[in-house]
Amino acid sequence: MAFPTTQMSGYTDLRSRIALALGRCQEQPWLDFKESRPWLELRWRLLKTIMGMANLRDGGLVLIGVAERADTWELTGIQNDHLSTFDYDEIIDQLSKYASPQVAVDMVVHDHDDGRRYLAIHVHQFQDAPVVCRNNSPDDVKGKERLLAAEVYVRPTTGRPRTEKVSDAARLHDLLELAAEFRARRMLEVGKRVGLVPGETSASYFDAELSTIQDFPVPVNSFPFWRVLFRPEVYDADRVSSLTECVKLVEKARVQLRGWDFPHLSNRDNERTHGSNWVSSWANFMGNIEYWRLFQSGQFIHFSALREATERQWRIKLQEQTVSHLRHEQGIDWDIVPGFVSLVNLVYTITEYFEFAARICQSGVYQGNLDISIDLNGAKGFVLTTEWGRIWRQYCAASENHLTKTWRVSSEKLIAGSLEHSLTAIAWLSECFGWLSPNLDAIRSDQQKLLTGRL
Repeated sequence: MAFPTTQMSGYTDLRSRIALALGRCQEQPWLDFKESRPWLELRWRLLKTIMGMANLRDGGLVLIGVAERADTWELTGIQNDHLSTFDYDEIIDQLSKYASPQVAVDMVVHDHDDGRRYLAIHVHQFQDAPVVCRNNSPDDVKGKERLLAAEVYVRPTTGRPRTEKVSDAARLHDLLELAAEFRARRMLEVGKRVGLVPGETSASYFDAELSTIQDFPVPVNSFPFWRVLFRPEVYDADRVSSLTECVKLVEKARVQLRGWDFPHLSNRDNERTHGSNWVSSWANFMGNIEYWRLFQSGQFIHFSALREATERQWRIKLQEQTVSHLRHEQGIDWDIVPGFVSLVNLVYTITEYFEFAARICQSGVYQGNLDISIDLNGAKGFVLTTEWGRIWRQYCAASENHLTKTWRVSSEKLIAGSLEHSLTAIAWLSECFGWLSPNLDAIRSDQQKLLTGRL
């Protein structure tokens, strides 16, 4: 059957995401490659992968036409005779038979710049309840391809990208927690429709803007990630007069203090896009994985993968230094520690957030009160640590997966003292990791070095 193509206007973000995935050729929890084969040969593997991706926050993407050759990937594209065997209605029927609840998917053909065609299956996250396998596959389906009724398939966010059944309580708890979050959001929307919840307030308008962010063109959420949100107190759809002015605002206000700007404004056309009332940019370069969007209302949201998690060598270095710092500690199994957060990098990151907000206030876009929300997602078990040359004698690890807090500040006070406001946020995050008496004078000194270029 005929499939839509990513050249159509409704698939702009998906086209960028596919192009980036093919350019990097690195599987992720949200990304799976399949070699060109007819539908009947791939059917059971695809069904299991799709069910696993549906149980991920933000779903995932399957690209057919990428072959594994020894230890490398080869972009072969999908053969026309193989493409002709795929039928959207047939795949939906099969998903209805084996997945409960139903999984929503989009299927599009992508014409890549290498001249080859690829079939992409965009898998949406579940809505209310995690996806469970409904029926057993036929008896002649063996091994890893076999589907079993009542099994729940997932794509683990750590280790080698793969699809597997849920086999431990911790992973099941995480999935149920995600379902509870989705259900709460849905109940809130229903309450608004029937009048149990106040309707169109400023918050609801701002939330409606954020709901347009369906997925990312880069794998931000494949790692623990930061999320920072700036939101004016009162909604004004035209606070920034045009999309051009949005770009100019970011260009002028962005913070460039340590070799990588915040937010990063790419000069490549294929790493920038816009909608009817927003502009955005993204990057995936040397461990810097980020995506941001600025709306004409002044609402700004930024997602960035935790650098200490994206750069393997940095993670190894931090572990070696932390083990040395804490060699007096007994009973720590370093092999099961999921990762580390550099205190210095945390200080610099939060300082940049507040400095950027202060610069937007200086431009006159933010007047009155401003809400600044900071989230660190996927932090459970991560250890707060520091580099050589600093005394560090505490084992400080996050006990919650999602650390979040919102501060309401006036634009005038933020302009006058962004450093002190960011220091408050840094102290809060330090306490979340168990460092209950952070050395604020030392942190303030690090902030001053950053802002004065004395790194």
